[in-house]
Amino acid sequence: MKGILQGILNNALGSLVENISENQLHISITKGKVELNNVKIKPSFFSGFSFPFDVIYGQVSSILVKYSLLSIGSKPIQIFIDGFNAFLKLF
Repeated sequence: MKGILQGILNNALGSLVENISENQLHISITKGKVELNNVKIKPSFFSGFSFPFDVIYGQVSSILVKYSLLSIGSKPIQIFIDGFNAFLKLF
């Protein structure tokens, strides 16, 4: 199950994050939780924005997705992002 979700996430988020490994992914289907830890953000993701800096390195400590398995189509899915760290280079 982890491998399937890992592949889906890598395909969906491939332009945003570095390759997600199975050890970064924690799944509890019955509790309605999917968590990613220590996700590295691709610096190229930020190049499309007009920031006065370049992102050299970016990482999110934790991304937690909560959902209700029985009402996944009718109740909102919650996404919590914790601990964004970045090294920036000013122009």
